[in-house]
Order: sequence, then C-alpha cells, then structure tokens
Amino acid sequence: MILLAIQQLLHGSPGDAELGFAAAVLESVIQYSPDNAYLKIWAMFLYSRLNAVSRSLELFQELYIKHIQFGSCSYLILPLLRAGGLYHETIMVCQEVIRLQTANVRDAGGFTERAMENGTMSKAGEFLAFQRSKVNTSLTTLEAKGLILDCEPMYVQDEKHGGLGSDHGIVGGESDLERANKMVAHSHSPFATFSLLRLKGTTAENLNQFTDNRDFTILSDDMLSPRTFDSRENIISDSIRRGHHHNLLIRAALCVAATRGPKKGKVVAASGELKKRSSTLLTSVAASLEYCNSSTQPLGYEKLSRAMLALCLELVLALKNSPCRTPRRLGRSKHLVHSIRPRN
Repeated sequence: MILLAIQQLLHGSPGDAELGFAAAVLESVIQYSPDNAYLKIWAMFLYSRLNAVSRSLELFQELYIKHIQFGSCSYLILPLLRAGGLYHETIMVCQEVIRLQTANVRDAGGFTERAMENGTMSKAGEFLAFQRSKVNTSLTTLEAKGLILDCEPMYVQDEKHGGLGSDHGIVGGESDLERANKMVAHSHSPFATFSLLRLKGTTAENLNQFTDNRDFTILSDDMLSPRTFDSRENIISDSIRRGHHHNLLIRAALCVAATRGPKKGKVVAASGELKKRSSTLLTSVAASLEYCNSSTQPLGYEKLSRAMLALCLELVLALKNSPCRTPRRLGRSKHLVHSIRPRN
C-alpha cells in the first residue's frame, strides 16, 4: 500500500515538494521495515531525482546484493551514479561486476571437477553451460567495461591530485604513454576491461553474442510509472562506440609519443615505429568511420565521433614522412577526409 501511495504521489510531473514528501515517507517506512528491498529501490530512484545520488548509493549498498545477483542488479544504480557525476563510485561498481566474472570462471572449473568426481555428469554440464551462455557473454559485464573506460579519465584519487584524469585514461598528459602501453598489454586478456578495444563489427552482428542478464522482475511493483532502461541494442551500440573511441585515443597517444622534433632546423625522418603506429591509427580511423556510417547514434555522439575522427586523421597527415605521405596512403586519407563529414 505504501508503494502504491508513493507511485500515486509521483505520478505525472511532481514538484520538489512532492518529491521531498515522498522521500520522507519512504525513509520513515524503511525505519520500520529495514529489510524491505522494494522500499529501498524506490527510495534510490527518488533520491536521484532530488540530486542526492550519494544517498541512492548508500541504499543500494544496504541491499547487500552478493555474488551473481550483483551483476544482474547493478543496472539499478549505474545510471544514477553516472547522472550524478559519481565517477569513482561508478568505477567501483563496474570493477566489482568484472571481478565477479573472473571469480566465476575460476569457481566454475572447480565445481565442474567436483561434480565429475562425484559422478554427477549432468551437473558438470550445467556449470559449463551456465558459464559459457550467461557469464562469459554477460551484457552487464560488457557495459561495465565501457563505463570504466569512460569514467577513468574523470577520476581523481584524492584532493592532493591536480585535476581530473591525473591517474587514469588518455588525457593529454606526459604519463599518457605509460598508461597507453599498459592498456595495450591488458587488452589481450579476455576478462580485462581493455578487452573492449577488440570488440568489432556492427550492433546487429554482436546482438546475439551477448546475453541480457539483468533481472527486471524486481521492478514488478512499478504499476503506475514503469521505468525504462537502455535496451540491449543500445548497450551494445554504446560499447562498440566506446571501444572505437578509446582505440583512437590510445593509438593517437602512441603516435604523438613516437614523433621527434626537428634537429638543426631540419625535419627528422620518421622512424619505423612511427610509421607502424601512424598506419594502425589510420586503420582505426577507417574502422571507426565505417561503424559511424552503419549505425544510428544520438546526434551528440555522432558529432563527437566524427570530430574525433577528423582530429586523428589530421594527426596522421601531419606526421612528416609517415606512411600517409606515399601516394596510395595519401589518396586513401583524402577519401576519408570527405567521408568523415556528418550525414544529413
């Protein structure tokens, strides 16, 4: 009855007074029923509308969601944290999702072995099937990897650091090269965050590769104002976009690190390392452009993607004696310049 009354109160376009009153009612009821998860979930969304996302996070933590359920319920809090600018907290939740996936891989092997030793072959098959069809292809884990990549440049460890991105991500600082090398090394691990950099193809091609493991049954009480969340197609599309975005950032940082200034007023010939790096950056520009042309993105994302593609292409063209200076490469680059223009 309390939840129905709260929904009736918030139905339509409630003002700050209605939101504040509903929050006070929920807090009072939670005191009498501290183990009611539905009250806390409603309070989480309500506090987000009041721009008090830190309280939403506290309520989410009080749900004490453990193990595999954490991955299926993290969709409740992640949009709220991002909207509230709590980037560090977003990273922590996403890292827990990825840690659970890694732990499940280890545990599944142990449980399968024990099941076979005890002669329950059917259970061993269930463990392997669950791991392959649910855990390894988790849509939540895919989204968590992309959110970590997006939020890391915005993360500051404490007030002693100078500014955003002082410890993580490609932000244009002197330590970008060190971080870029680490990202490239970690991208080869299938369970690492940077494995997202190897995600290729279109949204339609990847649609059947990931399983939507979000548990929407916990919101079955939303009768008057059902909530909407990103569809599986949107999450996969955003993940592919983030993979292209950070691929370009990392390769551009590696290209800049390999450049050498003129000596005695003369341009220094490009090294073999610079030629390889500029070539891979140009290949990434082409792949990202192909994805932009084949997918439907919000206008803001599309403009950002095309602006970034143009900047990366200009960087490649500006490298003296790079592979782009050969006629074949230069012709391809000119074609890309015209292709990057926004679609009507």
